[in-house]
Amino acid sequence: MRRVGIIGSRHWSAGYLVSFSVGCVIRGIPEVIAYPAPVGYNIVAYYAPVLADFRVWGNGWFLSLFYPPQFSPLPFLLMIPFATQLHPYVVLGLFAPAFNGLLALAVYHYLRRACMLPVWLCVTGAFFTMIQYSVLRLSLDMLSESLALSLGLFTIAVLSTGMSRRREAAACLALVATELANQLVLLTLIPPLAYQILKRRSERSTTFLLVLMPAILLLGWNFFILQGGHNIFPAAQGVTVWFLWTSKSSTGISPFVNYLKLFEYTDLLAIVPVFLLFLYAPLLPWMRRKSMQGTLAKWALILLLVTISPLILPWFAFDIWNLWAITLSVPLSIVAFKGFSEVTSRLTATRRGSLRAYLLILLLLPYTIVGGAFMSMPPQNPFPLFKYPPFLRYMPSSMLANSIPLQDSLDALTLLAELNATMDQHSILLVHEAFYGFTALTISGDKFIINYNLGDPMSAVSYAKTLGFEKIYWIWWLPGYGWFGLPNPPQGFTVLLQKGRVAIYQFK
Repeated sequence: MRRVGIIGSRHWSAGYLVSFSVGCVIRGIPEVIAYPAPVGYNIVAYYAPVLADFRVWGNGWFLSLFYPPQFSPLPFLLMIPFATQLHPYVVLGLFAPAFNGLLALAVYHYLRRACMLPVWLCVTGAFFTMIQYSVLRLSLDMLSESLALSLGLFTIAVLSTGMSRRREAAACLALVATELANQLVLLTLIPPLAYQILKRRSERSTTFLLVLMPAILLLGWNFFILQGGHNIFPAAQGVTVWFLWTSKSSTGISPFVNYLKLFEYTDLLAIVPVFLLFLYAPLLPWMRRKSMQGTLAKWALILLLVTISPLILPWFAFDIWNLWAITLSVPLSIVAFKGFSEVTSRLTATRRGSLRAYLLILLLLPYTIVGGAFMSMPPQNPFPLFKYPPFLRYMPSSMLANSIPLQDSLDALTLLAELNATMDQHSILLVHEAFYGFTALTISGDKFIINYNLGDPMSAVSYAKTLGFEKIYWIWWLPGYGWFGLPNPPQGFTVLLQKGRVAIYQFK
């Protein structure tokens, strides 16, 4: 009997290792294909600049990780020790697959602990989840959300195996870590966890509710300090950056916005449900009543309600609904796999076990083909499912993309290096969010930058004039090639430098 236990333990450990490797390899494929250019919009626009600039934030660097555009310190705290020795793109190229591997491991752990499935089926569930194109979109550049979802799955798995002091302590730490990974993901996790605990109606339930309090108090403090968030940061080697965090839909920093200032309600009614169907129609056939029970299913329901909140209360709904729709991908994919496993089990109940394995492979094949195409096909010639304009605003056509086309990435870095040699204290560079990551890694010395986010470059010009700058530069594409709804530069900008399809303009 002891020998059997050892073998089972080895299988158990092998399941974790295989699942982690599956997640790493899946996310690593786009990195290898795109090398030397980085992939992922947020990787370039948000994560890389922080890893390049955190050293000059002074004693307040830890608190600054709670402010925009970071909001979530834990991913950065894990990467910063490596960023002191390696280039930010190298660090992110290693950690993005590692975070995806951790998510796959968490899926395996949940299926093994909470659902008590066999090891081979848990590994299959991890692969099924990670190959979904909605989860691939999450893994591309939503690192904080991915890490928070992993920790949330671990928490649910811990609570599913009974109550003890050790489990209470583990769940408490996991919840605090979830808050540090992504505050808003924790906000959606608390209600289903509280319901699960109260439903037990035991003395331990009351005790464990107190375990939620550290994470809840940290969450409240987090939102409180955000109201004092600043809009200017020093950057590497003396560069000063102004961030124009202007928004037509909200005031201050809040998870809630008024969508009616940006959309007609009829547009919301058309966009939100269609995008959800685009993401999750392939999973609908596997939704079963039995699989749609439990804490994980309730978490998926909460995330769904947050996603469709613009349809329920459009004047006071959660911001960035499309990111919530993508975050929903992990719990919903696991719920679908539980139904998937149930259906295949029934179909092969009276047959040999190998038949079930063949059936699983056959049913997994379409998901693998679509996911593989999303990982490997270029944005200019994507898989047909991903090339239609209504979805490109919320999801890239391929994982082989960052904030600008890969073919323009090296040209942008070259131009910014040339500009860095000519800028002086009387000049300032205007940067759209898409180019900010490249700028933060290239512009150095006593220079000045305005990151005008996703706004209007002419508003940034006006702000630069109020700051007293004589020379105003701007990086954008050549006429006819511009992205983000601006194919041609506004009047007043003339080309100063150009390489490939990218140009440095000067405002006159």
